[in-house]
Amino acid sequence: MDKPIVGIFREKRDNYFEFKAPHYRQAYIEIGLKLEQKGIYPAILVGQSTYLGQGKFSKHWHPVKDGDNFDFEERGEITVDMVWNKDHFIDDGKVLTVNTRELNEICWSKNKTYEVLSEFHPKTLNVQSAQELRDAIDSVPSEMVAVKEIEGSSGDGVFVGLKRDAYNTNLKFPLIVQEFIETSAGVPGITDKRHDVRVVLANGQPIAATLRTPPEGGFKSNLGYGGENRLLNISDLPDDLLQICSNIDKVLQRYGKFRLYSVDFGLTPNGWRMFEANGMPGVIAVSRGEQAIEYQDKLTDFLKMIGERVKGKK
Repeated sequence: MDKPIVGIFREKRDNYFEFKAPHYRQAYIEIGLKLEQKGIYPAILVGQSTYLGQGKFSKHWHPVKDGDNFDFEERGEITVDMVWNKDHFIDDGKVLTVNTRELNEICWSKNKTYEVLSEFHPKTLNVQSAQELRDAIDSVPSEMVAVKEIEGSSGDGVFVGLKRDAYNTNLKFPLIVQEFIETSAGVPGITDKRHDVRVVLANGQPIAATLRTPPEGGFKSNLGYGGENRLLNISDLPDDLLQICSNIDKVLQRYGKFRLYSVDFGLTPNGWRMFEANGMPGVIAVSRGEQAIEYQDKLTDFLKMIGERVKGKK
């Protein structure tokens, strides 16, 4: 095939092509069609066992038109030029992945995130036992504290609340204890509530942003915990936040030439602080509006750029 082939590894489980929700399925169809319009062949990849090595997979799925609708057609063996890793794909070092394994590990492990990006984080302590947990909680200078499992996402494995309620958490060791980030003053021009702002970065350039707010009286802004979110215009992001994003990417660029990740921030009385990073940012269907359309355009442009560079070197 003459055109670049971009593999999207969206599910590590074998023979599992279901989607969490219809809007995710729709988003993958839209992204695949946009790549095709831009001269890229999109190959949806499912199952670690389908990887044969050297960038070759035993099968793939491709978006196709079915009457007035679109669907995914299962197709055969394919050798991709790159893999956009959406679900912990284990490569053999013979195919370019976005992100590199090292960068994904930094984003996945809260411990490693802090080791590499500590200057942007609140005070963070590692604990291995109940006594260490108690000592760490006592050392935090506020009445609120965050306790988190080392790995996890979507708000799972996280306690945020009063220190007196954190001593007997049911979370599994090892844990990290973090100074609570107070964001209740909001962000001027964006929100007057407690919040976090998620920014998706492609090689350091913001390509999407989301404002997430917890339910009344809550501290977790994840949808699964009753939080709300809305997309923001990139132009609405404050200059000081954009500068911090740039500074973070200057650190992370040593871990991969091509980088696609998100970072969550909160605005405190002492400026912006980083909550965590995510090496596998989500997909968004265009039904969510102009910001979603812009995100898909910038995302597919980024994937196209990488695919064409790799293809040109072969």
